[in-house]
Amino acid sequence: MSGSPPSVRILLVEDNATDALIACDELTHAAGVRFDIHRVVRLEEAVAYLQTLSVDLVLLDLSLPDSEGLASFHRLRTVVPMLPVVVFTHRSDEELALSAVYAGAQDYLIKGQGHGQLTRSVRHAIERSRSEIALRRSAAALAAAQKLANIGSWSWDIDAGTVEWSEHLYTIFGLTDNSQSMPPPGRFDALIHPGDHAAVVGWRRRLIATGAIEPIEFRIVRSDGSERILRSEVGELLRHADGRIHSISGIVCDVTQNRASERQLQDSHDRLRALSARLQTVREEQNLRIAREIHDVMAQELTLLKIDLVWVSRNITAPVDETLRRKVARRIDDATVQVDCAITSVQKIATELRPVVLDSLGLFAAVEWQVEEFGARTGIVARAQVPVDETPPDRDRAIAVFRILQESLTNVVRHAQCSKVDVDLKMDEGSLIMTVADDGVGISPDQSASAHSFGLAGMGERALAFGGTVSLDGAPGLGTTVTLSMPLEVSR
Repeated sequence: MSGSPPSVRILLVEDNATDALIACDELTHAAGVRFDIHRVVRLEEAVAYLQTLSVDLVLLDLSLPDSEGLASFHRLRTVVPMLPVVVFTHRSDEELALSAVYAGAQDYLIKGQGHGQLTRSVRHAIERSRSEIALRRSAAALAAAQKLANIGSWSWDIDAGTVEWSEHLYTIFGLTDNSQSMPPPGRFDALIHPGDHAAVVGWRRRLIATGAIEPIEFRIVRSDGSERILRSEVGELLRHADGRIHSISGIVCDVTQNRASERQLQDSHDRLRALSARLQTVREEQNLRIAREIHDVMAQELTLLKIDLVWVSRNITAPVDETLRRKVARRIDDATVQVDCAITSVQKIATELRPVVLDSLGLFAAVEWQVEEFGARTGIVARAQVPVDETPPDRDRAIAVFRILQESLTNVVRHAQCSKVDVDLKMDEGSLIMTVADDGVGISPDQSASAHSFGLAGMGERALAFGGTVSLDGAPGLGTTVTLSMPLEVSR
């Protein structure tokens, strides 16, 4: 069982009852389509109808009681600009017909010219209108997709010497008005960076001469002075039968952010490789220093202790008189001093490797101890302010914070040339904030961003492992402040 034929809604604007009847009769008996016709006799009735109800097409007579000629058509277009209109009139005027079509009419029909012509014209007008609507929707979807992807398209007709550009291409080039006097490609070429202009011209010549489909990246300088990097790629290349190229189409996309991200990623990789090499060097230097300390201090003390013990063991078997007793006592006293020195050396090495106070008393006490020890060792006035009634962070975070503090204080000694340093540690809305501020010579942005700032990179990596950041704020002559911000674990 076949379905009902499709329905087409038509507004017939016709004051002549006979003409209206003839038109309705022809359309009503048309095969394959069901026309739903509503008739009005005045133009303003048509306007009122179209403002409240929708139709698929308007059949318009140009001689109405309240309007005459093309004025009727123009009035309808102001109400429904995209609605297809077929002029249906007794006026056999070629100039009027051309004017109507140029103004946007789908067709210009002379009444009584033949049965079936009206039906064919109406069908053609509706199909054409639907095709135009679909095309406009596709163009709108393409424009939206290009805007979202920041891509513009171009089509180059080599035979005609014309180039068509998509709307978003103007945005990419920083041109907000696409109606200026200079058309593309002249307007676009004027924005190409002087250093890349020859490369773009050569690329175009190779396209025409050889059809070599290769992308090109070039810089432009927008009217506001900003510099962007664009990439143009060929999407389609059409040839004549003899092999000559007659049209080329492609896209242009803004890859500035992509290239900046790639550079940042490469810089990050370079910094990480340098940091890894530096950390390995630091480990070796630390191992060498510990080995030297053990060899130069502990080995010497233990050797002296051994000498004293050997002397005592040799002399203890002899008869003990007062003189020998005093010598033995003195030797034992010396051995005790040597043991104390060895113990002190072991404690010093162990403290440098892992401060006992960090494990026994927690981060806050360790920070105070480290700052106090730093001031005593360097002569720099050092002050620490830590929370009193706050719960310290977990063990791993505490170690990271303490090492960042140590590295910050090491940088103060090496570079700051300061007389005072303040360390402030506090808890703030689920985060730990630590600042190390000195009154020294300061640091420039270039120094802080230098790939050789391995200490700063190391601090940043330690903080990043816990979702934190380390920032550096300073200016030449105004001191430097290192700020650590690290989120705390959510208690469960």
